[in-house]
Amino acid sequence: MTKSDNRKFAKKGKIKHVFWVLGVAVALVTGKTVLENDATDVPNVPVIENVQTAARPSLSGICYEKQAWPRLTAKRSEQIVSHTAYHLSYNKDFKVPNWVFYELTREETRGRLERSNNFQEDLQLRYADASHLDDYRRSGWDRGHMAPSMDMNWDEDVLDESFLLSNMCPQGHDFNSGIWLDLEHEVRFWARRDSAVCVVCGPVLPKSKKERHRTIGVGKVLVPEYFYKVVFAPFARRPRAIAFVMPNRQQNAKISSFAVTVDSVERLTGIDFFPILPDDIEDAVESTLNLRDWFRARDI
Repeated sequence: MTKSDNRKFAKKGKIKHVFWVLGVAVALVTGKTVLENDATDVPNVPVIENVQTAARPSLSGICYEKQAWPRLTAKRSEQIVSHTAYHLSYNKDFKVPNWVFYELTREETRGRLERSNNFQEDLQLRYADASHLDDYRRSGWDRGHMAPSMDMNWDEDVLDESFLLSNMCPQGHDFNSGIWLDLEHEVRFWARRDSAVCVVCGPVLPKSKKERHRTIGVGKVLVPEYFYKVVFAPFARRPRAIAFVMPNRQQNAKISSFAVTVDSVERLTGIDFFPILPDDIEDAVESTLNLRDWFRARDI
C-alpha cells in the first residue's frame, strides 16, 4: 500500500502513517570544500568552512513520517500534538510550537486544492494553554504557517488541519509573504527533485519566560525574533541536510545567505532534530553545509 493510500484511510479514522522501508547504499566522498556563507543577520550561528562532505554509510529502513520526530534537549514546556500530515511540540509558556515536523513527498507537491483561510483553534490543547483567534485580531501580525498550507493541499482534511493555530506563529507580513514564502517554494522544489524531504521548523524561543520578549493578545502569544527551518533529504543520491535561521522581518538578501549547518541550529534551539538516524550519518549530515547541493549557481 502506498503512502497516498494510507492517508486516504486516515480520513476515515484508520491508519494515518505509513512505513517506508528503504535501504540507501552510499559511498564515502572526501576532500571537498564547501562554499563559505555569510549567514546574514543570524544570531550567533557559526559558519562552517572547509568541512568534509557527508560520509555515506547505509541507512536501514526508517518510517520518517512516524519515527523521525525531533527531541527537545533544552528544558521546556512541551505537549506533543499529532495531526494527519504533521506533528508538533507545543509550548504553553509561549503559546507557539517548539517545533513542527512533516514529511513532504513528490506526489504531495502536486496538490492543487485552494487554501481555505479557515483558521481555527486547536481543540487538542487546553483552552488556557492555547493561542486564540482574538490574540491575533488587530495585532498587526500575520498568522504565519509553520507547516505550509501549500504543502498540505493534496487533501481537504489535511489542508484544514494546516490552519490550526497550534501550527502558527506571529510573523511580520513582509517576512511571511516574502522570504519565508520563498523558502517554502524551495522546499517543494527539493521534495520533487529528491523524492521526499523531512522538514522541521519553528520559532527561536527565549531561554526562559523571564527573558524579555514581545507578545500579542490577552493570551500573551510570543512574537519570535527569529525562525529556523531544517530540511533533510534522506532519499537523495547522497543524503544531506540544510538549515536556515531568519529574522522575523522583511529581507532582501538571498535565501542561501541564511543557510547554516543543522548542528548550529541544534545548539541555538536546544533541539535534536533527527535522533532516529544512526550516529555516524547524523553527525555527518548535520555538520555539513554545501550550498551547491541545494541551490542553483545563480541563487548562491
